[in-house]
Amino acid sequence: MVGLTVIFSTFNGASSTLPQMLDALEALEAPPGGWKLIAVDNASTDESGRLLCERASRLPMTVLFEPRQGKNYGLNRALGIAEGDLIVFTDDDVVPPADWLVGFSRLARQRPDYGVFGGAIHPIWPQTPPEWILANAPKGHFAWTDFEDGPADPLTIWGPNMAVRRSALKGHVFFEDVGPDGGSSYATGSETEFVVGLARTGQRCWHSREIAVGHLIEPGQLTSSWLLQRTFNQARGERFLEHRFAGGGPPLFDRRPGTIGDFLRARAFALAAKWFGEHEDRFRADLRVQRLRGDRAELGLQKRDRPTAGRPAMGRRADARRLSRFLRANGAAGRPHYVGTLHDHLMRTYAMLHRAGASRGACLGGGLHSVYGTNLLDHVTVELSDRGNVRRAFGPEAELLAYLFGVLDRPRTLAEPLALDAAEAVVELTDGRDVTLPRSVFDNLRRVECANLADQDCLEDHPALEAFWTGGARAAATSPPLDFVDHGG
Repeated sequence: MVGLTVIFSTFNGASSTLPQMLDALEALEAPPGGWKLIAVDNASTDESGRLLCERASRLPMTVLFEPRQGKNYGLNRALGIAEGDLIVFTDDDVVPPADWLVGFSRLARQRPDYGVFGGAIHPIWPQTPPEWILANAPKGHFAWTDFEDGPADPLTIWGPNMAVRRSALKGHVFFEDVGPDGGSSYATGSETEFVVGLARTGQRCWHSREIAVGHLIEPGQLTSSWLLQRTFNQARGERFLEHRFAGGGPPLFDRRPGTIGDFLRARAFALAAKWFGEHEDRFRADLRVQRLRGDRAELGLQKRDRPTAGRPAMGRRADARRLSRFLRANGAAGRPHYVGTLHDHLMRTYAMLHRAGASRGACLGGGLHSVYGTNLLDHVTVELSDRGNVRRAFGPEAELLAYLFGVLDRPRTLAEPLALDAAEAVVELTDGRDVTLPRSVFDNLRRVECANLADQDCLEDHPALEAFWTGGARAAATSPPLDFVDHGG
């Protein structure tokens, strides 16, 4: 057992800040009892997974792969194997000093009555930021803190530099419907939701300015477009948090929702600034508009029942029409494939799974099975950067099956998994890493593969899959739980 565990999740960090962050982790002093690092590759499309595996020999690091896109999915995956008395959370764009973990370990010993700890965060600029940014952009957009030492409001404990006693968790996890999800538009506040939830179970928070980290700011974050999008996301996050904790204590932000009148007045002010103001005037006006837009966008999601938003309830015929329109809109009808076009093949796969009695998610996953490309099909119908849109259109189960179909070394690993029992299967990704899937997810991937091969008249070339398909798999189709345990590394 180690003294503490450090956890972070990365999405495409290898092409930006991750190498510098790992360099800093390699220079850390070990705290009493030693430490363990859990790094989660959250379905990156760059070399992040490979980089983490390469660096694992130089750090006490376990590498996990989380195919569901979203930072909080990754953090929750890592929580399941965390060890030690203290869990330290950070991000892939943070540069800690050598005594970082020693400082957290000492603080936890000095403050036994506190369960949550936070430290200072200071920006590391790529170049001196222009004055209009320093004067007008909220410091929080750069995770730039200036909080006092001592007992702390949970809102002052920020994700890039925080620690929690493992004994304080008691099953508490990150809420997975908030935070970065691979896209540009999302509700911020994942760690805030986590810490406020802990505080409302009685855990006390302490902030220390001495435990400070640097936060790498990328050049693109010093642009109006990035700052305005961040304002939109933050407004969504604040409204989400108000809704999440309504009735459980005093309001977190004490801010009334913006009205249509507020929005129209802000738009009029922004238009006037555009025609008659300076750049700084336009930026301030646009900040106000984006804040109101984000606020109203989140209110709209709440009215639609946020946990099920983007998961339309449709009948099978409506599903098929929606799937066909989506494939045609993305060019699949113009792509030649076996007996017709890629659109025809995907629709036949969907229909075959439907006739076989597969779950709705498996049917739609079959209809989408090669949209991201596969190890046997170079053509990409939908870019991986659009995973969020596919998930919202067809549901998380279908999108996840399509994603996994594109990254697995198939059909080999589906015919001959590395390990298989009644609960789970270990399969191989195209880059050589393994991932452990629930048996139900693995079986649905097999169903999709069988229907795919059967439509191309080559299922008999894969005896293990053919036996699965003809041995009752069609009648046993079920909807899988969306849960994973990863071997990693």
